[in-house]
Amino acid sequence: MSDPDKRSNGQIIVEFVQSAGRPVALEELARHLTEAGRNPVNARMDATCYSVNMNSRVHYASGKPERRTDVGNRYDKLFRQADGRFVPYEPAVHGVWEIYSDDSGTKRVRLALEPTAVAEQGDSPAAGDTPSELPFSEFRFESHLRDYLAQNLHLFDFLGTRLRLYGEGGQGVEFPTRVGPIDILATGEDGTLYVLELKVSRGADATVGQVLRYMGAVRVDIAAGRVCSA
Repeated sequence: MSDPDKRSNGQIIVEFVQSAGRPVALEELARHLTEAGRNPVNARMDATCYSVNMNSRVHYASGKPERRTDVGNRYDKLFRQADGRFVPYEPAVHGVWEIYSDDSGTKRVRLALEPTAVAEQGDSPAAGDTPSELPFSEFRFESHLRDYLAQNLHLFDFLGTRLRLYGEGGQGVEFPTRVGPIDILATGEDGTLYVLELKVSRGADATVGQVLRYMGAVRVDIAAGRVCSA
């Protein structure tokens, strides 16, 4: 008789994502655990513990120690994309993240070093680099800037309010409307809806027109009387 599988559910999830060769949805992780004879009820929690860019990882024991993800910790194995799917974590692709305490002592997760900087330093980033040292002009692609903002909205004070993604599970990223997808749809602390359209190089006039169309669609289909801003 073969030895029982002594891997934790988290280890099973990590190995599945690493061998999949494509982004893996949470539903697939739960199904894989079921097929492995495990209880899938905590699939989200297990994936969160191993995902370097998920803020909620700090609520679990594995996410309590402050650290950067370039120190080889065994729990820093996955990256959650803006669409909610999981891929193997690669510092040269996803950058270096860190678990830190803010001024109030609350544990948070943030991007500490951009992927381009990791590549330039041969995957040996210098200690002390923080998001404040990374101007948005260093983002080569709009998708990189979008994903960074989507994961770090809580770090920005926008017109006096803290923003969060609209909906659940990354729903506010590439949010579909009747006139096309919005890069990021967010909500403020007072319920105001914010349309964030990101352009690395496109002209301002075209961008303004596009944002106005998105705002019109949001007011008609989603706002239900709430204020919509951009």
